[in-house]
Amino acid sequence: MIETFFKVYPQEAKLYNKNTRKLVTFVIDPEYTAVAAASGGVIKVNPEWMIKNPEDLDVVTHEAMHIVQSYPGWAGPGWITEGIADYVRHKLGVNNAASKWSLPALTDKHKYTDAYRVTARFFVWVEKTIIKRWCRNWIMLCELKLIPKISGLKKPVKRLMSFGIFIKKSGNLNMRQGVLAIGILLISMASIAQNKTTFTAAEYVNVF
Repeated sequence: MIETFFKVYPQEAKLYNKNTRKLVTFVIDPEYTAVAAASGGVIKVNPEWMIKNPEDLDVVTHEAMHIVQSYPGWAGPGWITEGIADYVRHKLGVNNAASKWSLPALTDKHKYTDAYRVTARFFVWVEKTIIKRWCRNWIMLCELKLIPKISGLKKPVKRLMSFGIFIKKSGNLNMRQGVLAIGILLISMASIAQNKTTFTAAEYVNVF
């Protein structure tokens, strides 16, 4: 696990957040019953899981990405956060094949809000067909505290324009890509509200 961390964490930092923590603590906790978790610069791992699944080293890749995602404030829906972490595991994982971990085959029951691997597959499609570095742009928006607490879709166009102005002023993000990143969130929220979250795009089916 430690070797995996030192291999993937520098890559995650370079690609997604160069200002991420330099000090990360690992805790092997026999009393922890889930698989693993990351918070406040600490990655906690269930030893029983690793004993039973010794090839699942890229649990570390996922949890280390959460350290990179330690945003200064609210960062949007949790399904996006978990989806990005699994997307990065898909991209940078060092032992996925041996652990038999992969993104799932598409089914008509999938919703891009399902989080984890299902959402990760959706992000593969987003970055391949819409915005090449959408995940990185999203993280930058979170770092800049530009992701609002959206509980509904009141005045979405006005909000979108306002965020575009903020992004432009920041000087740290391409205006068009930033606006599109926010736009995807608003479209997602609209789809959720209308219960239209299943994958329907034909090109998405053929993403791999």
